[in-house]
Amino acid sequence: AQYPDPEAIAVREAIANAEGIPPQTILMGNGVAELIGLLFHARPLRNVMVMSPTFSEYAWMAQRVGAVVHLNVATEADGFHPRWSREQLRGMDTVFLCNPNNPTGVAIPKEEVLDLAAWCHAAGALLIVDEAFVELTERPEAWSLLPEAAWLDHVVVLRSLTKLFAIPGLRLGYLVAGDAR
Repeated sequence: AQYPDPEAIAVREAIANAEGIPPQTILMGNGVAELIGLLFHARPLRNVMVMSPTFSEYAWMAQRVGAVVHLNVATEADGFHPRWSREQLRGMDTVFLCNPNNPTGVAIPKEEVLDLAAWCHAAGALLIVDEAFVELTERPEAWSLLPEAAWLDHVVVLRSLTKLFAIPGLRLGYLVAGDAR
């Protein structure tokens, strides 16, 4: 019998080649939800900011491990474009941003997310960007922090292959994080 490679070397190398990043920066998982759970078990994340409305798994998993969830709620009046400030990030150890967002569809330009990443770094917070839907945009490179996540030590990007390849019965995702982690 031939078993699947537990390290997923071939698929990690294929993703690395396609994205131009080192394969050791990629971790495969049973969908984005599993990877979110792994992040909470890999690091003590206690004060979590969630840009909302968004995918409920972020807040649910944070509460499940005893973290305090701080919702940063975007409103219809703002076009559901999340707003953040340096002051809001004080005391946060984690910030979740879904980009493009689920369910609003709002996408934040890469430059704005890089500004948020810089503010997170200054605050000592980990920025987790869920890009499960970025490949469905016209120009993913205009929104994605995936190349930066491979070398920034405080940014993690989550990707879902389930949506890209329309395989809802198969949960397959990956995260990209600097290989120092």
